[in-house]
Amino acid sequence: MQTCATAVALACGLLMPHDALALFAKELSSSM
Repeated sequence: MQTCATAVALACGLLMPHDALALFAKELSSSM
C-alpha cells in the first residue's frame, strides 16, 4: 500500500506542479 501510494505520487509529480503534488500527498496522508 505504502509503496503503491509512493509510486502514484511520483507519477503524478511528473504531470502536476509541485504544489499540486504536495496537496495530493497531504490529502493521501490524511485519508490513511
